[in-house]
Amino acid sequence: MPGLATSCSGRQESPRGTGGFTALDGLDMELRRGRIYGFIGENGAGKTTTMRIIAGLSRPTGGTISLLGASDERGLRSARAKTGFLIEAPAVYEGMTASQNLEIQCLLRGIDADPWVEETLSLVGLRPNDRRSVKHYSLGMKQRLGLAIALLGDPEFLVLDEPINGLDPAGVREIRGLLETMNRERGTTILISSHILAELSHMATDYIFLHRGCVIDQFSGEEFSRKRRRTFRIITSDQAAAALFLPKRFPGAEIGHDAEGAIVLTVRPAPDAAEVERAIESCGLEVDTLMCSDESLEDYFLAAMGGGR
Repeated sequence: MPGLATSCSGRQESPRGTGGFTALDGLDMELRRGRIYGFIGENGAGKTTTMRIIAGLSRPTGGTISLLGASDERGLRSARAKTGFLIEAPAVYEGMTASQNLEIQCLLRGIDADPWVEETLSLVGLRPNDRRSVKHYSLGMKQRLGLAIALLGDPEFLVLDEPINGLDPAGVREIRGLLETMNRERGTTILISSHILAELSHMATDYIFLHRGCVIDQFSGEEFSRKRRRTFRIITSDQAAAALFLPKRFPGAEIGHDAEGAIVLTVRPAPDAAEVERAIESCGLEVDTLMCSDESLEDYFLAAMGGGR
């Protein structure tokens, strides 16, 4: 697509399974270089199928895919060699050590193992000199090894399906920091699927919502700040007057009262607290209490999926 720093774009339909099931139906999305995309959808929405198509593990029955600017088979093979994948359970040799697993991966990819094995294992928090076979690893350690395999060769693009699965809170923070550093310092583009939306909201610069095989929304973190609801808890010198005034000042806002009699004002797009305070004071009222809370990514997603606002 001219004029765009496109990392991956395309319109695909998934292979049909038994009973004519279509996992992706006219999926259409575009990723820009240097961004971290949170790929969000309920179970069965088509996230893993999309990632498998990007990786070349599944073939679409129709449509096109462009990866790192390439769309022909030869170009896609070359682009996939510059892409790291962690999709579903990590594919590892259980009877070998972590270092041996990475050495084999380097051999398969034509990469010199010497500069990569020790450095990459250390990056993900594994010990290069650990002589235990992978079959003795915990789920979290196997997940770290799968991420290490994806990071071999310093990829331009990372496609990660539930990469923090099995990690403890400290491990989640550690891996988040690693991915953010790669994005910030190396410009690595990342597509990351996770059901832990609170964690995604700490990391992602952009979001893609997938529902029944279709992209139903795509927006940046900055756009999300404007799209999501903000709820204010307000106590003024005259609650009745404020309750009459605020809906006129903020058309479309929802207004009610909590158990303690405070006004509860919910607004989209979200004004800041100073704007609400100025609006109240402009009609001669004093603000005694003004507290606000923002709609979470999880709440926004559930509402988008039909959970109601």
